Amino acid sequence: MWIKATTPDILQRRSFDTHLNFLWKADGLPIYIMDNHLAAAWCWMQECHAEESYQFFHIDRHNDLGALAPFTCYQHLKENPHISIDEYISIRNTLITQQDRPAFTWDNYINQTIQLFPDWFRKCVYATHKRLDDRERRMNLGCNVIEEIFPCHLMGMLDYELRISDHDKLMAMARNEALDKWIVNLDLDYFFIEDPSMKFLTDEYIRNVAGTLKSHIDEIKVLTVALSPECCGGWRHALDAALAFLRNDHFLDYCFEFLEDRNLYPNGWHDKEKRV
Repeated sequence: MWIKATTPDILQRRSFDTHLNFLWKADGLPIYIMDNHLAAAWCWMQECHAEESYQFFHIDRHNDLGALAPFTCYQHLKENPHISIDEYISIRNTLITQQDRPAFTWDNYINQTIQLFPDWFRKCVYATHKRLDDRERRMNLGCNVIEEIFPCHLMGMLDYELRISDHDKLMAMARNEALDKWIVNLDLDYFFIEDPSMKFLTDEYIRNVAGTLKSHIDEIKVLTVALSPECCGGWRHALDAALAFLRNDHFLDYCFEFLEDRNLYPNGWHDKEKRV
């Protein structure tokens, strides 16, 4: 389902830190795909409940813990999280009025969601290319943060953290409690190095990440995937990574609508050599 549809000229458009060009949701799975990570917080608010607690797994080249906009800009979302995506994008940062910047950008959406719904981040697992610094650790992530997960350990950590053992299930039943599900937040630039923007992890690796996530989809409340084309060396490289993630036995049946979009894959996605 296209929440914010693509346009014929989308491959000539820029995303960067403030522009959202498209947002799509899979039918039958809690998967959202976007070009700009700033929309991830909106997706979480559609799937998660204010009174519940969750755990957070962030897979990204960047930590996405940038400076906050004033809380007064977006505090109304605490009571009204189900606004439209257009309303969400239109929320402005009143601290930077001369630039007319949105309150939610590609690097502060996590912090601001923490301000609104801190229980959604009971445990934070960070698989990024850079360690959290002291300032980032003070951004209300708390002490229950796991980081420094290298790519060679990512699949094992995903499987370990998302897997619910029979013992955990029995203990939860005995206490009449629900087990915390996961918010999983993936940026495809994780598979690229920054200078130059080139993919350093293989399509097979990307497919294996997808397979691990799909095998634990019942434990995932919402999965958000960002293309971040400028951080992947352009649309072509970002779409190739998206193709590797989605075009496999794990997700293909749920994602035909996204893959068949002629604005994103003008020559089709079935034969990689025929695409531009």
